[in-house]
Amino acid sequence: TKKFSFVSTILLLISASILGGFFLILLSLILFLAFLTYPFYKRYFLKKYPVRDIADERFFAVTKDGWNLAIHRHKPHKPLPGAMPVILVHGIITNKYFMDLDTDHSLAYHLKTIGYDVYAVSLRGCGESYIDSENENFSFDDMVDKDVPAIINEVCNISGKPKINWVAHSMGAMIMYSYLGISLKKEKDKIKSFVSLGGPGNLAHSSPVIGKIALKYISFSKRVDIKLLAKFILPFVSLFNSPLKEIFYNPQVTPKNTVKKMLVGIENIPD
Repeated sequence: TKKFSFVSTILLLISASILGGFFLILLSLILFLAFLTYPFYKRYFLKKYPVRDIADERFFAVTKDGWNLAIHRHKPHKPLPGAMPVILVHGIITNKYFMDLDTDHSLAYHLKTIGYDVYAVSLRGCGESYIDSENENFSFDDMVDKDVPAIINEVCNISGKPKINWVAHSMGAMIMYSYLGISLKKEKDKIKSFVSLGGPGNLAHSSPVIGKIALKYISFSKRVDIKLLAKFILPFVSLFNSPLKEIFYNPQVTPKNTVKKMLVGIENIPD
């Protein structure tokens, strides 16, 4: 019995290895063929799952170091009396489309329909924001010190209102935490309210393992074009089921077509 158990176990392992190797080879061939035909299927999928800017107007806030930050405005048909404008800010490796994708998936559009003047922004290095310089490197501190006041001042100028409401997801909330901690910033008086959507106040609760994974991910992102990779895997999103999906979205309530649209809004992590 022991001999049979040993032999059957070895045969099972060999079979699993062969089978696993076959699927890896098959997957590699599929990805290689997809790479060769990338320009064609990219055109097809972007046409099938288009991402259109649904904002009414677009402006640019110019920072003191030369970045032009894209601001997409949604003007309400019936403004709420006394309501201050709302600024929507995205998180890391995304742009304004994660807050303002389309009429069915847009916090900006929803707030507009109930009377708020809404401004969905793309931070430096994201979306349609740009700089007329070859040096595009920046840090988290640059977004705190330069992006936040430029956005607040521009929105106040456009809207004619003295104060704003800052609503932000993840890193967009973290830069406001830091900004509010700078006591000499006069623009703080222009902030009527601040809403954090999943923005961690600190990372003390994170395990060392998660920290190591995050550092490896950041290092990996500097070697790989994450933005291009997201577009490359568009056709394959609906083919695989993985628990990792639930880290980024709820597969039970998020249509696959929506996920494919959202991937177009992925950005790279800056150097």
